[in-house]
Amino acid sequence: MRKGRVVCAGEASLSFEYAYTAQIVLVDYSGEADSIMLPLLVWLRTHQSEYFDNDGLREHGFRFDVEYNNNKTVDLEIELELTEAVVVRPQAGQEGTAPGRYTLNHIKEPLRAGSIGGAEEWEIQDIDGTVLATWSYGPLELDNAPRLDE
Repeated sequence: MRKGRVVCAGEASLSFEYAYTAQIVLVDYSGEADSIMLPLLVWLRTHQSEYFDNDGLREHGFRFDVEYNNNKTVDLEIELELTEAVVVRPQAGQEGTAPGRYTLNHIKEPLRAGSIGGAEEWEIQDIDGTVLATWSYGPLELDNAPRLDE
């Protein structure tokens, strides 16, 4: 991590977000750039899906710089603008817990719009409660882009 900050809305909750620049440096790299970029895109699709929906991140959030060492190797520096939300909840009131203690949960990336996270069953009924149609969905992603298994 190179540069970072904590963003907190100042509401009643102490929940916050880490926002930082991750820096990856490959020294004397002799492979194809695609071999580095594609796995990073899959990681971003899994953990920072807003990259694909936010024009600003899409244009400026994934940067790289190349320094040529010779005709066979380069030093490659990659910078990624990343965020991680942390939900903070007080533990007060729980038996055996001292006051002033908190539980912090780093939340998972939300599903992209149009995705269904789990199986769903739907039905349409008329005003009398007669079922007119039923259908079910399994989990459904908005697209079929690869993601990392959790």
